[in-house]
Amino acid sequence: MQDASSRMNIQYENYTDRDIDAVKWQIHSASAPICAVAERCVYGFPRIVVLSPLSSKGPADSVNHEALSNLIWLTCPYLNDGIHRFEDRGYVSKISSLIESRQVFKEMMAAAHSHFYYFRKQLYRNYFGGMYPEDLIGLFDTGVGGVRDGSALKCLHMNFAHYRLDESNVAGHITQKLLGDAINCPDRKCGNAFQ
Repeated sequence: MQDASSRMNIQYENYTDRDIDAVKWQIHSASAPICAVAERCVYGFPRIVVLSPLSSKGPADSVNHEALSNLIWLTCPYLNDGIHRFEDRGYVSKISSLIESRQVFKEMMAAAHSHFYYFRKQLYRNYFGGMYPEDLIGLFDTGVGGVRDGSALKCLHMNFAHYRLDESNVAGHITQKLLGDAINCPDRKCGNAFQ
């Protein structure tokens, strides 16, 4: 069986300074603590990133707790805005209800949460090795978006990002279909920011 990072096709440390600048602009932040660009848009800009489990504050070997709880980020402004509109219209609960009503969807989401759970553990092991500290156990026992109940959804952004890396995430698949499979902006928004 492949480990979770290779199963989801993640190559660590595969980003450039320009990628870091793009992510900072995309998420409106002075820092972009990433360890990988997991997916790029058709224009070559980061779309989904994996957060670094290493803290940028404190000792070099300290844990970035936010990264382990949120692990992957959808950074594309176009997709974030589009998905946010669906969340505002109540689609988190609509999709949750649909998944709960179909056994095959429930099983697919259980697999997605399981894959995410093991991806998180593998990422931690890749960076820190060994055992998990007691204070982090709660972080490792959660699925996509930090959910503890596999039938619950918290965030369509996270599920969409996970679906792009792992097709077992039916909530992310539904979200992409709600977007009409239009996952690239028509106006090269990120590129325009750097010209």
